[in-house]
Amino acid sequence: APAKPPPDLASASLEELMNIQVTSASRKEQRAMDVAAAVYVISSDDIRRSGLLSVPEILRLAPGVQVARVDGNKWAVSIRGFNSRWSNKLLVMIDGRTVYQRLQSGVAWDIVSPPIEDIDRIEVVRGPGGSLWGANAVNGIINILTTPASATSGRTMRITGGTLGTIDFLAEYGGRAGAAAYRASFQGSRRGESDLPDSANRARDQVRDVSGHFRVDWTGTRDKATLQGDVQGGHSGTVLVIGDGPIPPPNGWQPLAFSSDRRNGNLLARWERKTGDHSDLQVQTFIDLVRRREVVQDYRATTFDVDVQYRVDGHRHDIVAGGAFRFIDDHVAGSPSFSVSPVDARILVINSFAQDEIAFAGDRVAVTVGAKLEHDTFGGWAFQPNTRVMWKITSQQRLWGAWSHAIRSPSRFDRGVLGRLPSFIGPDGLPIRVTVLGNENYQSEGMHSTEVGYRLASRQEFSVDVSAFVSRHDRLATEEPISTALQFDNGRPYIDVILELANNLSADTRGAELTARWTPAAARVRLDAGVSMLHLTPHPGPSTRDQTAVDFDGSVPRYQWRVGPTIKLGPHVDLTAMVFGVSRLRNLAIPGYTRADVALEWRLRPKLSIATAGNNLFGPGHVEFGGIESAATQILLTRTATARLTWRF
Repeated sequence: APAKPPPDLASASLEELMNIQVTSASRKEQRAMDVAAAVYVISSDDIRRSGLLSVPEILRLAPGVQVARVDGNKWAVSIRGFNSRWSNKLLVMIDGRTVYQRLQSGVAWDIVSPPIEDIDRIEVVRGPGGSLWGANAVNGIINILTTPASATSGRTMRITGGTLGTIDFLAEYGGRAGAAAYRASFQGSRRGESDLPDSANRARDQVRDVSGHFRVDWTGTRDKATLQGDVQGGHSGTVLVIGDGPIPPPNGWQPLAFSSDRRNGNLLARWERKTGDHSDLQVQTFIDLVRRREVVQDYRATTFDVDVQYRVDGHRHDIVAGGAFRFIDDHVAGSPSFSVSPVDARILVINSFAQDEIAFAGDRVAVTVGAKLEHDTFGGWAFQPNTRVMWKITSQQRLWGAWSHAIRSPSRFDRGVLGRLPSFIGPDGLPIRVTVLGNENYQSEGMHSTEVGYRLASRQEFSVDVSAFVSRHDRLATEEPISTALQFDNGRPYIDVILELANNLSADTRGAELTARWTPAAARVRLDAGVSMLHLTPHPGPSTRDQTAVDFDGSVPRYQWRVGPTIKLGPHVDLTAMVFGVSRLRNLAIPGYTRADVALEWRLRPKLSIATAGNNLFGPGHVEFGGIESAATQILLTRTATARLTWRF
């Protein structure tokens, strides 16, 4: 029989929206309304109607997620602070497969590119999840879940074109063979160069990308199995600001254009078995291969992972337990300006976890206790406990609280980097060259967090979700001066400064996040709004000599907001508008901005649609991120427009 079409979430009741099942917060299917965590779901309908073309852009729809574009192929994405191109306190997964790399313990967003049409939902969990998912799930979890193959039968063709030379093409085919459903797709994309601020030049940040994807789902009486994989290749450009040796060029730093080539592929297998009326077993394994060649490095890594979990749901106890094994083999061939020691590394991670959700007061109160014990080659042993409480005040109201501890394991960068920053002219007129060294004794960073939240889902028109948190981060990175000397290059003097990474900074973060949705009963309109606030207070250790530690602010805005309607202009026409506001990034000297996006979708036939979108419609343009850490020049985000034709047959 044909699959039942998914509900139209733009016009669904609020009760239906809160009944959406999520898995990332507790490693089991659970209603979003009943999760004792700050969770937000970006649905496939939200994605389609937004007109946004990449996963980082789509994450702007989630409250509390800080998203900033570095250039045409690089992003800075974080949750609850500590943003950078390599945000190392955020765990990102695709169908449960982690995609962060251990070189910097961050995510290369240019390889996170599943076909937009195949994304079922994106689950965003704000707050720590180390007791279930392990190290690096410190400030949040993003899990991108793709649609089962059984829901994508038939052929799909999509082509997108727009300004900045944007071209995107998708061809997909799906079908069934007995108890198995399958799909395979190919997509290619190209984006031209961005503008540079205060310059007539272009940013040289063009990108070309091709990828192939497949998924097979088999369903039996008691068993389910999935096999899926991706291959991807891409070429992108960037402009690095590099001095010619220890003495900067006569006119300051020299911007030089370079290219980056990447190849990556993965294969994932998952088996689920219903072992009883109230119990099930899941085994998942994947292998992931990455190769990235750039002017400063040639990086390749192989990751192999096995994860097992067992769940039993009793009368009062709902227990989830399991363990995992992960092996990472990587190689970094560096350059005079960037290298990592040792060149080859093998990292082994093993862990076990258990969590019990206990029901009290006739299931009106649920107390969850759990912990993960993990050993990492770089981080050693770590214990990450977690306690959560959910109170069902009424059928429409929830109140929850949580206390958690999470850690961030040291990266290869933390332990063995040698990085030379661009030379610059100091206050006394002498050139200064700075070299940053890793520290083989760099420790795991830790965090304790307390959270509270409240949800209201009216059956008629209104829902609101608010959360607040207070966190303490310990053993954060500082750059300690270990040598300052006057040197000469061809008779010209310069100051040579050597810094070493250390764990001499702590920080307190506190903030609140609110999202609301209003759906008038008599109109085909949905209004979404959200606001998040964050304040970070650094506490430099008594032994630090890092002069920048006292002003550390996490490189995130103090507040950001969004508001906008989704309107059904007719039975086949949808209009979505969204206005975003972001306050300034003080330490990066980037002013705040307001951004407006508008998207219109017109379904000409049941299987043929046209969509147009305009982005950054306010003002001539704005900058979102920058600094030496981003390893790229700042770009100007200007007005853009795209048009998309989708045909299913």
